Amino acid sequence: MAQDYPASAGRTTYDPAPDGQGLPPLSLIARLDELAPVRHLVGARLGFAARFEEAVTRLSAEGGAAMSPHVCALHFGESLNLEIDPQRLTHRLSDQLFDGRATRRTDAHFLDGGRWDQVLFPLEETPVHGEILDICRTRAEFRKTSRYRWLVKQIEQGRPMARSGIRLDTVAKLDGYFSYYLDLVESIERFGIVPRRRMRSKQHTGRAHRSTRTIWRDLIERDIGVAVGPDGELVRHTSGRHRLAAAIGLGLERIPVEVRMVHVDWLSAQARRLGMTPAQALPVALAEIGSPAR
Repeated sequence: MAQDYPASAGRTTYDPAPDGQGLPPLSLIARLDELAPVRHLVGARLGFAARFEEAVTRLSAEGGAAMSPHVCALHFGESLNLEIDPQRLTHRLSDQLFDGRATRRTDAHFLDGGRWDQVLFPLEETPVHGEILDICRTRAEFRKTSRYRWLVKQIEQGRPMARSGIRLDTVAKLDGYFSYYLDLVESIERFGIVPRRRMRSKQHTGRAHRSTRTIWRDLIERDIGVAVGPDGELVRHTSGRHRLAAAIGLGLERIPVEVRMVHVDWLSAQARRLGMTPAQALPVALAEIGSPAR
């Protein structure tokens, strides 16, 4: 049965994480939990719908965040995998934010009830996005771009940038970084973006450019992540920034994405509209905003 949920917008206003207050890296246990979340299997089956509805009700009233994304991914399964026009994604949600009490990761919860105004940023202002667009435009001539020359200057001045978890502190590493993503762009141009579940990992690792991409990055690679905002808008969330930029730069019409977070304002509105509980309404409403991924 559908329930009335008060709109949560206007309560918790998120701010960007303060300078110098970044989050510590994930522990080994947390990383292994991402790869094999065995303990989440029970939570995805027993009593899930009731806990999910309680969380929507609470977040609608109080703001904040709730529900493990691992548990929700196991429960909702393929309904979280969509195909969309990449041009719909014009903004990204910050990887971390300050919620008035502490800095937290935005990938730690599936449901959110805060205001995103201050933690949404245009993709075009993201350095990596611009670098991949440059590669799409110039291909093997990437060394002529202003972004490449700026990165070389940072190396020369002892202020190298980090990409994909590795400091690009030599020109050789910088060239390896651009060459790796040139290979990615050309592969996407030929084959499109292939959903991770259909990939053969041995053919899609960064071994050819290991100096500029860690093994761990290959292991945890997932589909392009998106979040559904309070009005049903899609924004990039967590992984896939390079692939999304390549898809936009190449003018692809459809790409596979994975829903990693939904705002309770949107979800509660869909539950009311459909006359369903939030857990029942989510797959139906997602199918309306994107085609099921093949």
